[in-house]
Amino acid sequence: MVKDALNEIVAEDAAIVKAQLAEYRNWIDENATDVQRQACAKALNYGWSLESASNEFIKLINDQSTMKIFSNGRIRRTKPTRGDV
Repeated sequence: MVKDALNEIVAEDAAIVKAQLAEYRNWIDENATDVQRQACAKALNYGWSLESASNEFIKLINDQSTMKIFSNGRIRRTKPTRGDV
């Protein structure tokens, strides 16, 4: 019973994440600049994962840092501080 309930929760969570990612990809297709699209595609090919997309920036993550791609073409990468690890 517990295992079935947990599997159901995981499936629901996966569906929510999948829908959110589809929403971000649609936003990128419709609203991102060419520079943002190209930089995002390149980052995804190098193993980055899409975290969010908004009018402000596209945010990608990997196991070591965060990347924000701004509409003006600027890219900002940050690494977690020791306290965050």
